[in-house]
Amino acid sequence: MRAFWLDVDAWRSKLVKISDLNWIEGGRANAVPSRPPWHHDFLSRWRGALAERGTKWKEREILFGELVAKVAIPGSDVNELHALDVDALINCLLSLVDGRPVGSRQQNLVEVLNSFLNVERRQR
Repeated sequence: MRAFWLDVDAWRSKLVKISDLNWIEGGRANAVPSRPPWHHDFLSRWRGALAERGTKWKEREILFGELVAKVAIPGSDVNELHALDVDALINCLLSLVDGRPVGSRQQNLVEVLNSFLNVERRQR
């Protein structure tokens, strides 16, 4: 059979055998595995760069550069993300998603939120 799919903004196709199909939940078949959304890969790499005291500097610079390019906010750059403490925001949100402290030495989520929302430290 011939499978068709939309790849970014162009239609693609290929011939596949039934044995080549990937079966997904609900009993549907998929001839071309879909790519995970960009943010899933980004957060996976962010988690891989985590240390006890936060994200490793070199990896954080690379990830921030990618974030600036992907989000394309006019006038934003990596230095602005550092100034806004975006790494702490990402770690706080990941902590809430995972249900445990991520990238910090805090013992529980209450401590993570108290540290993140501390007005004197971050001047929110």
